[in-house]
Amino acid sequence: KKFKLDQAYYPDQVYIKNSFRYPLTEEEKDQIKVEVKLTKLKQYRNNDQVGLVVVKLGDQEIHSQKVYVRVGNEKKKNIFSRIWTWLCD
Repeated sequence: KKFKLDQAYYPDQVYIKNSFRYPLTEEEKDQIKVEVKLTKLKQYRNNDQVGLVVVKLGDQEIHSQKVYVRVGNEKKKNIFSRIWTWLCD
């Protein structure tokens, strides 16, 4: 299940480190709830924990995972960008 975050407080990219899979019946799929609980930190650095994502089936928590922030322009470069950088440096 995908969700969007209001990026007013964390304009940088927030992410989780691992994916999560859980077997569900068709009826259970409609009962999934995803709660994202962000801590409003005044200052944070790259890869700091800034919250928690909780996955619930009905009212039962089935998974929780830490949420981190990636500051600035520290995205992974694709292979072409790395080659270009290597050639131009």
